[in-house]
Amino acid sequence: IIPYARGGKVRSRDMESIINEAKTLAENGYEEVVLTGIHVASYGKDLREENVTLLDVIKKINEIDGIKRIRTSSVEPILFTDELVNEVSKMEQEKIILQKYEPLIYKVAKNFYNVELCDLYQAGSLGLIKAYRNYNENVGKNFINFAYMYIYGEMFEFVNNSQTIKLNKEYLRLSKSIKKAITMLQEELGRTPTTTELSTFLEIDEETIINILNITKESVSLDDKITDDGSSYIDTIGKTLDIDSQILINDSLETLSDLERKVVLSRYFEDLTQSETASLLGISQVKVSRIEKKGKAKIKEYIKS
Repeated sequence: IIPYARGGKVRSRDMESIINEAKTLAENGYEEVVLTGIHVASYGKDLREENVTLLDVIKKINEIDGIKRIRTSSVEPILFTDELVNEVSKMEQEKIILQKYEPLIYKVAKNFYNVELCDLYQAGSLGLIKAYRNYNENVGKNFINFAYMYIYGEMFEFVNNSQTIKLNKEYLRLSKSIKKAITMLQEELGRTPTTTELSTFLEIDEETIINILNITKESVSLDDKITDDGSSYIDTIGKTLDIDSQILINDSLETLSDLERKVVLSRYFEDLTQSETASLLGISQVKVSRIEKKGKAKIKEYIKS
C-alpha cells in the first residue's frame, strides 16, 4: 500500500485501487490479504485531500465479503495507536460473532422470497453486528431473540428499499402478514401454500394477495409448488432446446470465469442445490449465491448482445 518512499516521504497508493485489488482477490477465492510496503503505519499521510489512514483501509477491506483475515507487515509496534489496536480488536470480535451466529442469519433469510441469498446475508450480517453492539447482557434478554429482530429488520428494510414500487403502510402490513402465513403454512403443509390457501388462512381476498405478492416480488421461485395441483412454474417450461439455442448457451458459458462456469454448470446442468454446490467446490453457500448471480448476469448480457 506504500510501494516506495523518497527523501523520507512516503508515497501511498490511492485507497480505491487497494480496495478494488482486495475485492478481486476475494472474488477469486482468496480469504487472506497482507497489507505491506514501506512504513505501512504511515499510510495516507501524503494523501492530505483524501484524509485516510491505515485504519480506514483495514475497515474497508474488512467489509469485503470473503476476506476472513487481514495481516500487516513492516509496521513498528510503537507506531500502533490505541485507536488502531481497539478498532482492530473490535473487528476481530465481530468476525467471531458473525461466524458463531451465521446459521441464525440463514434461518431468518428463509422468511424472504425471490431475493438473492448473498444480498440477504449482507443485510443480516449488518443486523447481527448492530445487535451485538447494542446488546446488554445485564438486561437478561436472550441474545438470539434479541439479534433475531435486528437481523429481520435489516433484511426487511433492504427488501423494501430495493423495490421499484414503494408500498404504502397498509400494503406493508399485509405483506408482513402474508410472509408470516407462508412460513406457518409451509411448516404445517410441508410445501409452499397456494394463494387460495393463503386467502382462506388470512381471510383476505385472493386477488389482493396476488397483487401484493407481485408488487413486492416475493411470490415464489420457479421451483416452488404454487398451483392447486401441486405443480411448479418450471414444470410448464419446455426443457428441449433447439440447436441454435444450445450453441448460444454454450457460447455464453465461455464468457464466465472458471469458478463461475463450475457454479452455473453445477446449479443448472447438474441440478445441485447451492449447499451441494458449495460442498463440491469447497466454498461457502453465500459465495455460491454471489458467483451464481454474477454468472447469470453475464449470460443474460451475452444473450442480449
